[in-house]
Amino acid sequence: MANRNVGTLAEMVSNDFTWEIIGVKTITGKDEFLKAVEVAKSDEIAHFTLETAIGHGKNASANGT
Repeated sequence: MANRNVGTLAEMVSNDFTWEIIGVKTITGKDEFLKAVEVAKSDEIAHFTLETAIGHGKNASANGT
């Protein structure tokens, strides 16, 4: 995500993807997610911490800052 490779992200995200940014907004669906990544391309990422990632089959959950 930090390098904003939209092609790779598109391959990894399902159509029923949901990203809840606590207290800010919820992004629902692959298309909305990819649009959000495109918009964020101009933003500089100062720091990214992935604290927990849990995967099981085709489902996954992650949290961090």
